[in-house]
Amino acid sequence: MNDEIKEWIWWGILIIVGAIIWRSCESCGKTQNSSQETNSSPTVFQTQKNQNAPVTRNNSAPSNSSVNESNSTITITESSSYSISSTNNDSNKSYVNYEETSDCVDGIVVYEGENDYYIVETRKGCSIVERYSGRLNEGDKVRGELNKYKYHYLINFENDSETKIYVEDYMLSDDRAIEWMGEHRQLKVEDQRQYDLNDD
Repeated sequence: MNDEIKEWIWWGILIIVGAIIWRSCESCGKTQNSSQETNSSPTVFQTQKNQNAPVTRNNSAPSNSSVNESNSTITITESSSYSISSTNNDSNKSYVNYEETSDCVDGIVVYEGENDYYIVETRKGCSIVERYSGRLNEGDKVRGELNKYKYHYLINFENDSETKIYVEDYMLSDDRAIEWMGEHRQLKVEDQRQYDLNDD
């Protein structure tokens, strides 16, 4: 009888230990899946000047420092939607200088550099623009002739105003846009420092 009781006790211990291991493996799997979902959102573009400083997409709001010293990355804000004008543009609204043409496209300001230089992303790629009047900030949704050189007026939907810009270049990849800004020394101070270090 004693042996039978001992055997039942051992079976009970084995069942309890097995259940604990199974539960811990199950919760471990859930944590791993959720961390994979979280980590899958940012997109990293690997080729920057000499392939040393990757351009990183940032899906969250822009931070004050766009260079991560440990990773040597230059971060530009994620643009997730181009359906801007259909929801934000009031067809009855008249602007003093802005003219809607067949060349007007929607865009999102994804990088704010020095001396009023910005990167604006459109469906066709990134445009480098210099601001002459009005306001632009990272994350602003805009519309205008962003894929043509020279002076143009944009609608800035964030503050329902006009912004005068000069388009320096357009239809660039993310990497080429950051490279252009670095070559012309228009990156943010910390980003420019990192760019110059990678260029040496």
